[in-house]
Amino acid sequence: MFAKLTMLILGLGLLAALLLVNRQRRYEIVGETVRLHAEIQQLQRAIQERKVRVTEATKPAELEAMKNGLSEQWKSIGDRTQLFDQLEGLEVEKTTFVDPGMELGG
Repeated sequence: MFAKLTMLILGLGLLAALLLVNRQRRYEIVGETVRLHAEIQQLQRAIQERKVRVTEATKPAELEAMKNGLSEQWKSIGDRTQLFDQLEGLEVEKTTFVDPGMELGG
């Protein structure tokens, strides 16, 4: 009888310890979730602030005028040398285009 009572008490103690461990893990997970949620909100605020800055820095009328003025060039790249000839009068730094079909090392 004493052995059964001892085993019952030890079993209940073990069960209580496991429940405490489980509760502690749950608290840690909730804390991590709260931390990640706060970080997500901070990043979303930063994104929103940057969107506002971009909106303040751009003027729709100027963008529309630029789009209308460059509409021919925006359709396709076409002949790259012709594109460079068109940009010759502008103060634009020329870049080298790499043809994906070009073989390397040759």
